Formats: sequence, C-alpha cells, structure tokens
Amino acid sequence: MKENKYAYINLPDIGSFNNDDWNEYVNEFYRQVNLLQKQKPKGWILDIRENFGGMLYPMFAAVAPFLDVANVVGIKDAEGEIDYFNYKNNKFYEGKQATQNFITKEKKPKRINSPVAVLIKKKTGSSAEFITAAFVGQKNATLIGENTQGLTSGNQEYRLDDGAFIALTVGNIVNRSGTEYANIGQGISPNVIIKKSKEKNETALAYLSAAYQYIDRENK
Repeated sequence: MKENKYAYINLPDIGSFNNDDWNEYVNEFYRQVNLLQKQKPKGWILDIRENFGGMLYPMFAAVAPFLDVANVVGIKDAEGEIDYFNYKNNKFYEGKQATQNFITKEKKPKRINSPVAVLIKKKTGSSAEFITAAFVGQKNATLIGENTQGLTSGNQEYRLDDGAFIALTVGNIVNRSGTEYANIGQGISPNVIIKKSKEKNETALAYLSAAYQYIDRENK
C-alpha cells in the first residue's frame, strides 16, 4: 500500500512456456491482489513499466479482475478479421476457442471497480502492450507515462517436431473500439505524459504523484 490508501502492484514479464510457471504466475498475482483488497484501497496502481513482454496468456489471466468488460483487446489478421481475447472460468479464449486452461488455487479477486492508474514507458513492449491496449477506453482507468515500445504485432508460437518453437506474426493489436496498432515503433500513447528527469527518483515520484492525483480526482 502507498500512503495507506493506494494499492500498488507490479505485473512482471514472463518468458516461460511451462504451464506450471504460468499457473504460479497467476496464483501469486491473485494472492497479492486479494491481500491488497482486504485493505480497501481507494484506487489501484498497476505498474507495467519494466514489462518487456513474453507470454500473454498468464498476463491476461492475471489482470482479468481489473478489466471492466469483455472484448477489450485482440488481434486483427490480414483479412481484417478480429479475434478478441477473454478469460473466464479459468480459461483463456481467442475468439470463441479456449486455448489455455489455468489451475488456480487462489480465489480469483473480486472485480475491481475503483480507479486504476496503469504505469507505462518505452520499455513496455510486446505482450505488455496487449495489456496496455486492454485498458484504452476503460472508464475507470488511465494510462500514465510515455509511449510504449511499439511491438504491437500479434505472434503465435508453434512447437516443431524437434521440440523447438517458431513464432509467426498473425496480425496486429486492436483495442475495444477496434482501433488497430499497426505502425511499428509508434507504441500506445498515455493519457497523462510523464517527462523523464535527469534524476531517476524524480521521474519515479512524478509517476506516483500523477497516479495519486488521478485516483483522488476519480473518487470525488
């Protein structure tokens, strides 16, 4: 807890293909959210500044309690078809197809309706940009920081006969309104811009200050 009233939680990158690691990732995130919810925070700070990407499935399952509706982020393919991602009943869905089943020992946190400040920066990339896009247009959420990395293509991993994997680009990220992020390197823009300071501590404090101000404003 920050200032005894703002719940802060970090969503880290994860590069493992191991299902047990994915389950542990989601369970630990849920455990921390449940602990923070008991303290009845007035708002949340979701930090993905250092998340450079990796496996989307566990990341999306982890943040699902923070998302207000279904169909908030997906992939638009070369034919213009959109498959939105969703998570329900411990399953990750790509369109109508369930592509991953999670085993969660921790109780899924209650839906979070209080304000959510999502912290992003240039390092935020790839799968973390899917998470960023999921919050674009959400009424109780805002993006704080700087444009993300701009690796906004959707890649699918396929296992080869020798046990290796190959990743193929299958489309681009789209948000809940259907906006496509197709320009490499452009990234996703924040609602509140934080300019880097020469002093690292000053930049970190600027992020937190902006998050506190947003949460306080939304609670009025």
